[in-house]
Amino acid sequence: MEANLPEIEICDTIFQFDIDNLVLIEKKDPYNLLFFNEMLDHLTHYEFFYSKINKNTPTERRLGPADDIFNESEKSKEEFAQSTVKVSVPRIAEIDPEGMMRKYGCSRDDIKNKTDFDIIVNQDVLRRRVSGERVKIDIAGIVYEIDAITNSLRPLNGDMDSIKLTEYRYDYFIDDESCYYLYCNMNDGRIVDLLRDQTVENSIEFKVPDLTNLDPIAVINNFHFLTDLELYYQDLKMFHIAEPSQQQINGNALLNSDFTVKNPDLKTLILISENDPDFTLKEYRNYIIASSNESRLLDKDLTVIFEKNNKPENAQVIIPASKQSTNNIEQGINEAMKHIDILVDNPNIISNSSVLSNALSINQYLELYHSQGKLEAKKLLPKNEKSAIENPQKGTRPKF
Repeated sequence: MEANLPEIEICDTIFQFDIDNLVLIEKKDPYNLLFFNEMLDHLTHYEFFYSKINKNTPTERRLGPADDIFNESEKSKEEFAQSTVKVSVPRIAEIDPEGMMRKYGCSRDDIKNKTDFDIIVNQDVLRRRVSGERVKIDIAGIVYEIDAITNSLRPLNGDMDSIKLTEYRYDYFIDDESCYYLYCNMNDGRIVDLLRDQTVENSIEFKVPDLTNLDPIAVINNFHFLTDLELYYQDLKMFHIAEPSQQQINGNALLNSDFTVKNPDLKTLILISENDPDFTLKEYRNYIIASSNESRLLDKDLTVIFEKNNKPENAQVIIPASKQSTNNIEQGINEAMKHIDILVDNPNIISNSSVLSNALSINQYLELYHSQGKLEAKKLLPKNEKSAIENPQKGTRPKF
């Protein structure tokens, strides 16, 4: 820990106070943390039950590798109970007044005359929310009111559907991040379930916090499983803007020459399902080659490659070097196999005379052929360059 952090002593143990994270940290064990939302605020000080054995609250009991809480002797249970005492902690403003002024922009008079709660918690948001004003969130330009009782997002535009967050929790909620990854159909602005509806051409994934982070005041007032001090750790807002993280393009949309992408700057994933009637899938050297079916009346041929275990994050589109080859599906597959050979055997080779095509990343392809202001593709095509393959983060989004 930093040597200049303020220190307090609790039952002969030194804790340092971190104003930025609002936490007490045991000086000799930086993994042992005491948070203020586990304490009772008496305005002039805080109180909580503290275990001298645990050096934490009794509910945060830490066991050693040989300990078994289910098979403890009555003696050890009694010793643990006897080690628990009620302790008090000074006001945060008393522990670190300089830190309070720096972080919250308060004055010395504020520290003298206001409580920690008054300084730390945004009182304007608290007043507006308690008076009945609803918190709102913007998702792709559509504004929703947050209904904490039903855990829903209700659109201000009556033509849109409400979003019942509980329906998306199993497939689209990431516990470690306490947020949903919801997909918005960019054609009509509606939230869609892509696991069950893959007809959507272009969708954007938005990161939507859970109810505790969107409207913590309502959670505290209505459900009572959080204390007021939980607000110390929340960035209280009356209006949120959902953050876009990536967009998904349906494989069929790429076959449509008139299809345009509204958000070319976002990381883009292409979705081609195993049973897609417009594509045939071929496995080659731990890659999948997806080629458009010749029997379908499509605007153009398309060959896409992606790593078998990472689809669709690493997709690349095979672009023939000459216009005469654009209608030769078999040539597209052969060229795809050559690119895969280079990726597997000689990943550092930039060009290869045997390759008669280019492999573009999805975003490069969209910029050239499906952007709103379409560029002149033939001038910008790279000379047999191998596109960099990104390493996607695993386990952070729903599996397709």
